Amino acid sequence: MIVDEAGIIATNAHLVDGSVLAVVLEDGRRLAWETITQSDEDDLALGQIAAEDLAALALRTMPGRVGEPVIALGNPFGLGMTASLGIISADGDAIGHPGRVQTDAAINPGNSGGALVDREGRVVGIVNARAAFGTGVGFAVSAERLRALLDTLPPRH
Repeated sequence: MIVDEAGIIATNAHLVDGSVLAVVLEDGRRLAWETITQSDEDDLALGQIAAEDLAALALRTMPGRVGEPVIALGNPFGLGMTASLGIISADGDAIGHPGRVQTDAAINPGNSGGALVDREGRVVGIVNARAAFGTGVGFAVSAERLRALLDTLPPRH
């Protein structure tokens, strides 16, 4: 997920640990990922790619509300870019994980690192897990946690 036009990318820490990654852009360009920082506690990682003038997703400034429609974006099972409609079904406090959002949008292997967006396309969270049992219970790290990690970066010009 592109979070800065100068090539800052956000994803899950569990995807970058010990991996050599490449970012594939919509136009087919394949660019090397360089990890800048990560938070294992929040399951977030920030990386840099050598590209500029990218279209970045806006981070939402207010937390999502239970019952609010959201769309989970990702690449489940390697099928390519997909979108899955759902709602925010619980906030982090309700599930005992502050900084997380629960959703009933379809979350499958390959959705990790994808954006969970509201109706205006603003990022509510970054998809990072689904329940190991049952169906319809997925999770995302909140945009607030992502913003906090971005705020630890030195100023960019």
